[in-house]
Amino acid sequence: MKKILAIMLLAGSILCFAAEPIPVLTNPDRDALNDWGGTKPDVREFAAAFGIKFPAVFGSKTADFGLFKCYVDDNGFLAVAITPKRTEMLKPLVLISKIKVKAGTWYHVEFSNSMNSRRAALYVDGHFQMENDQLLIPAPEALPIPADAEFGGEIRDLKIYCAALFSEELAYADTSDYTDWQKRAAAVAALQKNQYLSAWAKELENRFEKADRSLISIAAYKRWKNAIENAEKLASENDLKNEPVKMIVTPATSQALYLPYDQPESLGNSVDLVMAKDEYESASVIAYPLVPVKNFTIRMTQLRDGSNVLPVPDIKLVKRWYRTGGAWMSYHTDLYARLLTPDMLLNSDKLVKVDEFRRTNQVLMKYPTGEKYQDVSDFGYDRQWLDGGLEHYFTDAPTLQPLDLTESGRNQQYIITCHAPADATPGIYSAMLEMLADGKKIGSIPVRVRVLPFTLPQPAAYDDPSKTYLSHVNSHDGHEKNLVNAKKHNLMHLSRVASTPEMIQQAIRNGYPLEIIFDMVIRRYNLGNMIFDGPASAWTPEVDQQLERIALLTYLRFQKMLKKYGNLDPEDYIIYRCQTSETSHYGAINLHPDRLSNVLREKTSVRLFSHGMSDALPTFSPGVYEMDSAASHISADVSRIWHSFGGRSITYAFPFPGPENPGLMRRAVGLELYHTQRADGHMMHGYVENQLNEFTKYPGGDGDYRTFCLAYSSGDSCINRIAIIGCREGYDDVRYATLLKRQALDALKSKHVLVVREATRQLVWLERIDGRKLDMDAFRTGAQYRIVTLMNLIKQLEGGAK
Repeated sequence: MKKILAIMLLAGSILCFAAEPIPVLTNPDRDALNDWGGTKPDVREFAAAFGIKFPAVFGSKTADFGLFKCYVDDNGFLAVAITPKRTEMLKPLVLISKIKVKAGTWYHVEFSNSMNSRRAALYVDGHFQMENDQLLIPAPEALPIPADAEFGGEIRDLKIYCAALFSEELAYADTSDYTDWQKRAAAVAALQKNQYLSAWAKELENRFEKADRSLISIAAYKRWKNAIENAEKLASENDLKNEPVKMIVTPATSQALYLPYDQPESLGNSVDLVMAKDEYESASVIAYPLVPVKNFTIRMTQLRDGSNVLPVPDIKLVKRWYRTGGAWMSYHTDLYARLLTPDMLLNSDKLVKVDEFRRTNQVLMKYPTGEKYQDVSDFGYDRQWLDGGLEHYFTDAPTLQPLDLTESGRNQQYIITCHAPADATPGIYSAMLEMLADGKKIGSIPVRVRVLPFTLPQPAAYDDPSKTYLSHVNSHDGHEKNLVNAKKHNLMHLSRVASTPEMIQQAIRNGYPLEIIFDMVIRRYNLGNMIFDGPASAWTPEVDQQLERIALLTYLRFQKMLKKYGNLDPEDYIIYRCQTSETSHYGAINLHPDRLSNVLREKTSVRLFSHGMSDALPTFSPGVYEMDSAASHISADVSRIWHSFGGRSITYAFPFPGPENPGLMRRAVGLELYHTQRADGHMMHGYVENQLNEFTKYPGGDGDYRTFCLAYSSGDSCINRIAIIGCREGYDDVRYATLLKRQALDALKSKHVLVVREATRQLVWLERIDGRKLDMDAFRTGAQYRIVTLMNLIKQLEGGAK
């Protein structure tokens, strides 16, 4: 054979989803393969699929494709060898099937090779055969096919893709039920009540009509059938509007992972929010197009209750991009997995360009020399952090920008955040959420926002409502933009928030509370290593004499700065400083911190907290430290030990801010920690960072962790991640519980038996909630109702709300 392929042309074209992969080569002959290889294509990420038939098990020649070879090995198994670059020192990567080859039998071979994921996998007839078991794999290259290369068998339907696809994108589907699905699409298309739904269903029907059913991939067939099922669901809705886009209202802090082709259940046909005065509250809406729409966006009319108005809400689109394994549910990472994950809240969809088949992210960097998309998903990318001020080149648009809804049934999520100012008049405010295309209105849904007649307090601990529930975040870069953003999201105890005169003044200027200051700028200094980590012999008279200079002076200077630049009385402030880290034994108190603690208590208002990972902390630390920071988890029993002498108990890394999941974050920092574990707050490790590439191995790091932040630093603003909505709502849950408990405890002193009885009911209800299991939105509704009920009863019987 002069040509290595028995060419079989496609019988008709395949009508694909906009997102379906397109091969760079389809049924090429040897000359076409050599011409393509001569262009030096980038094949770091590639996949191939083809049918092959060997004339004999042993003695068959190799099918040489340049980029790879396929043959029967000495044991009778099918093998694919990926050609390494000529400059590589590694041998070819060989993938071998689990099944033995039979002469004269057709096999459909699918395989992919990814340098980003360091993964190569082989499938035969859609069934997994093997993947590589080493992390170091050779870079491939498309080499010329020798002129004398001949293959005695047959090859057909060869497709090569410039993306490392999964087997389902390459293997052929079982289409025995093809006619049934085509009829289902036709049945929806025949409906005349909604022209847009009919048009979508007709498109699906035509797709079945024009496609070669023998060449449809498993993944494509699944997408087609899923689209028909979604169209049928819409057809069953009696109140479906005759509009090109359906707006689906979903919970803002759901644990559901909304992906592009999902059609979630809607909460209803309107956006309904309830909030206290000076509270931020978010809603989630998903734009679900029945036909493709150009330049789509949403906006809200003025929220009005008679002559009263609320501020214009903030609307952001939810950007899905690729994250490492562990995304959505964990802060631990698998660097070799890539998961499409809802994450950033953006104004411009163009800031991040996502390729869903190459599974790559490109961020638009606005350099002084011009704009450029930078691939921040390459595992070999040499910049994990946008350091050196580069975050100023990573900037979002100032306002929400339109985008194209490119495909019927491919959705786009938005987050709408409303704010009721502290002086807002209670009532029910109404508006319309409008959908626009090319600047013209194409549909709308109503919005109702109820403002309650009270303001929420700062969150307080469950066991002692007089003590603040701490919303501590262990990072702050000193930028005022990030301080303002933190305050909006109930993060009221940032580390280093008052480390300089400028930071003190910006905190006061923005109403950021400084009653409790976490100062962690210097963990060990001067002779600190000997004091806290050294052997007993390290504690010498010289060290003791230096104690005031190396430990006390820093705090005294800090308190003088508070007085001078903030007119703050240092006696009213507690400064928590972490003096131990990750301790798990008697070392929780290290050597002589009791000496240090005594000096600090005598001459400052400083309080120390221990930080570690075992039950040794409540055993050895109380009396020396005033607060326990238990890594990853804390129990109600441990909390009670610290509460027994007036101490505090917080948790660290429960979780780290790695999971994007707002539902998980809301429960963890809110009711589960507050009520079930009786903790006094959270020490969260990370607020603002500028780490964008999760796929680079971080040498010298302290573990395989995901990005630790709730927002990305960006120019003169910051870009929030969807998880920060969950954090804010978790602390708001505690604020509602705090108000209910304080109000009820005070009402127990009433002379009116009905007030006492109602207060008792509320306290019992609050005690019986389970922060691990309850529906958080149901809790919020219940708490709001109970607060208003008790407030109205007090007003009725005592002449005024307390």
